[in-house]
Amino acid sequence: AQPVAASRQSSIGVPASSSSSSSQLEPQQPESFSHAVHFRLSDTNALQKLLAHRLMASMQQQVQSQCSCSAHVVYEGTVPKDLMAIFRRGDEFASGVDHILLLQPNANSSTGACQFLQKLAALAESAIAGGIQTTYGPIISSSNSTATHVLMTRFAAPQQVEQLLQTPACAAVLQRDTRVPLVAAKSLCTSIQPIGETNKVDRVMFGR
Repeated sequence: AQPVAASRQSSIGVPASSSSSSSQLEPQQPESFSHAVHFRLSDTNALQKLLAHRLMASMQQQVQSQCSCSAHVVYEGTVPKDLMAIFRRGDEFASGVDHILLLQPNANSSTGACQFLQKLAALAESAIAGGIQTTYGPIISSSNSTATHVLMTRFAAPQQVEQLLQTPACAAVLQRDTRVPLVAAKSLCTSIQPIGETNKVDRVMFGR
């Protein structure tokens, strides 16, 4: 299970996110999101232990007192077949950007969603975009009531995110083309910070 949270700061320099967020608020101005935090856990039992920890409750109190709003999503992500290939990248994997794409069913074309998601993941890691690692899967819990799936990709540079979003398949997702089974609910890009710090959100973008 992979919780991801994003929040909107109420003042500069304030810690602004927690994956234990239980807030159901839908942000009115998603472009104002400033920070995000991502946890990767082995299973749902580990997730429940994390959310029940007293430190998570303390973090949530800080979010509620210092931020105008927050959002969260928990999804069941895939695990790469060759984890050692990721570990061997060393510092390369500890920097860059994460692109998070929340997807929802297309009312006009809902069949083949899983296969389409797999193709998007393969596209993100292809030579076209050059993603370092992609995880994807169904959403378990989310403050976004319409999203059903997540596609999350680590890139070395934000320019690679643009290359991915400009491909015909992703353009169709963002434009909510009636011919694709999944369309964008939200899309955001976070810059990776050293361990112990939150991730700054570079951009939040709605699919059109």
